[in-house]
This record gives sequence, structure tokens and C-alpha cells, in this order.
Amino acid sequence: MPLTDKGQKIKGAMVKQYGPKKGESVFYASANKGTITGIEKRKQASKGGLLSGFPKLARKI
Repeated sequence: MPLTDKGQKIKGAMVKQYGPKKGESVFYASANKGTITGIEKRKQASKGGLLSGFPKLARKI
């Protein structure tokens, strides 16, 4: 997925510190672990979903 501005900045800093291969590896390892968040742009969620067809159930949740 494409990176946000925050993700590009952090990745650039890690590449500068660790080198191209190791920096990228450390960056994605940290992202997968959850140490750094908000680095990947999300796709737009579709409106509706499962609960839109079940109004009684949607009110309970």
C-alpha cells in the first residue's frame, strides 16, 4: 500500500540510519509489530455493509 507522509518520513530516516536494505526491513518489521502506526493509506470503506440490511440488529449494537 502507498505510504502516508509520516510513513515516508520514518522510512527515509531508517534507510538513512541502517542503509537501504536493512532500513526497509526494520521499517516494515516495526510496522508489522505495531510499533509505528498510521503509515499506510487506507482504501475507502464501502458504505452499507452487513448491518445496513438488518436495522433491528444495528440498533442493538
